Order: sequence, then C-alpha cells, then structure tokens
Amino acid sequence: MRTLKIVPSTLLVLVGAYLLLVCAAPFTFSYEVRYGAFDVYSDQPVAPQITTVIDDAVRRLHTSTLYTPDQRFRVVICNSNWRLWLFSQRFSWQMGGAADTWLTRNIYIRASDIAHNALLPPGPRPLSD
Repeated sequence: MRTLKIVPSTLLVLVGAYLLLVCAAPFTFSYEVRYGAFDVYSDQPVAPQITTVIDDAVRRLHTSTLYTPDQRFRVVICNSNWRLWLFSQRFSWQMGGAADTWLTRNIYIRASDIAHNALLPPGPRPLSD
C-alpha cells in the first residue's frame, strides 16, 4: 500500500525536475550571442556569420502578420541529438527544430552550419526547406 503512495510523488518530482531543466535549458549552454532581438545559445562556439543568418530571419519575420517589433527571440542550438531530444519536448532527433510555445517560448534547432545558413541533416537525406 505504501508503494502506491510513493509512485505518484516520485512521478511528480521527476516531472517537476524535468520542467525546471527545460526552463533553464539556455543557461546550461556554454556559448551565448546577443544580436538585435535574438539571444542565441549553443553548446559549441557560434560562428560570426550568425549575424547574417539573424538579419535574414528578421527580413522574413517582417513579412509575417504575427511579428511585432517588440518581440524577443531565444534560440537554442543543440549540436547533440540528445540535447535536441531532451529540451525541445518533441522527442524526435529527426526534426530540424521546434518552438516551445507554452512554457519557455524557446526555439530549439539542431546542429547547424551557420556560415552557410543551413541545418545539418540527421541522416543522409537533406532536411525539407
């Protein structure tokens, strides 16, 4: 009978610990670049061409009716598949990226070739554009 009471509390603690980890995800990455309205976090050094990539993203954002100039963006580059799987809450290493729209509003993307403005595909096939 006592075991039945322990299981829900253990599960609650594990879920709480996971949510805390997800909320703190960007701050567990060693590298950070701030440029305009973007805060970019990565577990590897960020190429200086990130400013060109961000400028292109901003140009595209300006065409969206959902965009407002006061928005801030937190982008987390997960160079390891396990980080993308863990933090994105999508649990698929095959995706190019995911946006957490309900808890942190972080944008998670997979390993990237920033100099060429391209995501690195998870396998032999390229990612869809």
